[in-house]
Formats: sequence, C-alpha cells, structure tokens
Amino acid sequence: MSGPVILTLTRDFAAPADRIFDAWLDPADASRFLFATPAGEMKRVEIDARVGGEALIVERRAEGEVRHRLRFEVIDRPRRLVFLFSADPSDDGKRTRVSIDIAATPAGCTLTLTHEMEAAWAGHAPQVRSGWTMILDGLTRLLEKTMIDIERIAPDTIRMERLLDAPVETVWRWLTEPDLRRQWFAGGRIDPRVGGEIELVFDHDDLSADDVPYPAQYAEYKGAIGRERIVEYDPPRRFAISWDEGREGTALFELFEAGERTRLVLTHSGISGPGPMANFGGGWHAHLAVLEARLAGRQVRDFWALHAQSEEAVARQLR
Repeated sequence: MSGPVILTLTRDFAAPADRIFDAWLDPADASRFLFATPAGEMKRVEIDARVGGEALIVERRAEGEVRHRLRFEVIDRPRRLVFLFSADPSDDGKRTRVSIDIAATPAGCTLTLTHEMEAAWAGHAPQVRSGWTMILDGLTRLLEKTMIDIERIAPDTIRMERLLDAPVETVWRWLTEPDLRRQWFAGGRIDPRVGGEIELVFDHDDLSADDVPYPAQYAEYKGAIGRERIVEYDPPRRFAISWDEGREGTALFELFEAGERTRLVLTHSGISGPGPMANFGGGWHAHLAVLEARLAGRQVRDFWALHAQSEEAVARQLR
C-alpha cells in the first residue's frame, strides 16, 4: 500500500510569531483569510480555541454553502497548532491532520504548514496545495494590512497607526527624549518648542538584537546627522517635525489614550513622489515596529531584514 501524502508549504512573515499564531484562532481574523475566497461571503466563524475544541467556518459561494470544521489537538502558542480538518463536518472519518509550526526569524517569523493525507487523496494534492496557498496569501494580506496599516490619504500624504503597550506620557518620552528616541529611530539633541531644532543622528547598529552589518546601500548614511525644525509641540499629544528641511514635508505624531495603552497616529504629508512615499512608508513601518517591540519588552533581531520586508510590503499596498 502507498504511504500517506504529505504536503508542506512555508511562508515568511514580517510579524512576530504570536501575531501569526493568534490569527488562526481569532474569529475576526480567521473570517478574512481562513477558507475565504474572493467571491464568497463568510457567513459563520465559530472557534473554540482549546485542545479538543472545534472550529466551524461556513462561507456562501456560487455553488452553495461550503463548510469546514477543525478539531484542535495541539495549541502551543506561539509555536505550534495542530488540528484535524474536514470539509464535510458530518464525516469525522475523512478528517486529515494539519500542523502549523511557527519559528521566530530575524525579521519576524517563518510558518510551515504540513497537511497529512491518506494515499487515496493523492489525486487531490494539487488542489489542496492551491487551497492552502490561497489561505496563506490571504493571511499575508491580512497581516500586511494590520501590521503595515498604511494608507495614502492624499497624493502626497500617508498615514499609519499603532497600538502601543504604554501610556501616552511614556510614548511621548520615547518620541522626544534623545536617549529613548535613539533606541527605535534616531538620537540627537532637541530644543523642545515650536520652531526649535531637533537633531537626528542616524546610527542604527543598536536597533537589532543580533550583530548585523549596515546594508551596502545605507552604509554611507551611518552616522549621518539631520537637522530639522519642530513644527508642532503640544505635550503629550502632538509632535511634528519637518523632513529633509521641509523638502519632504512634515511628519506628525498624534497620541491618543486607549485604556492603559496608546494609539499612535503618524501622518507624513508633503512627500515629493511615489518613490519617496514607498521609501518613507517602509522606513516608518520598520522603525515603529522597533518602538512597538521595545515598549512591549521585545527585541527586533535584525532591523535591516525587517526594513527590507517593510519596503516591499508598503510598495505593494500603496500601488
């Protein structure tokens, strides 16, 4: 007799392992990528996220309602998720096993999906692989939307938001105090008033937990110093600075209370064109990811790998 059919798919994400893991068990996230098709309408997503618990996903498609059921065997956050899977909830005997393994990487994490099927399913392997590829593509889009979270709100303006694990007063300090600012963006002295000068010292060696070199294309900027003007200064709510002495507009940080956390809104306006817009968007995302990690007690292992992935994702989202 032939042995089992084992399909394996691997995908890299510029997001922490816990964020990727949680997306599979959160009904709101799952409804946007798990067995979701472009033309379908998700009707029902129920997830009992415990060992022995089940999930039921029902989507209305042109051919009628399509139902998928999972039964969880392993829930080891954020490393491993194993479930029995069936596209026919009434037939437990046809369930097959799916394993999701997530490993941290310097730029985020790598997900490996393994689907074990009986030999009788060999003829369906290409269709099954295509289905999981579609699902992982959907997860990629979901994560880019929620992690990148950037939009063009005017021809020369982009905006992004972050929910940070610290009160407003703490986040304000990380935006304005040189010793804290250099840990996620750029250090340098500051004259804290409207019209005052802020110095930006770009030396990113300390942004990575691992010992990683400057990429060749950025090596000439190591130690570069920018001198900008403070456009708005209203502690602890609004902080805006010029960029490239105003030639690339203004970056505005707004802070809003969200319980014990802070919602940060960054609006960069006056950008000179599509190329710089994608570049600034990718850079801001990478730096805000470091800030988010620092405030949550985490580290980014390789800032430059994160930066490269961020630029690619932002460029796709801003097309």
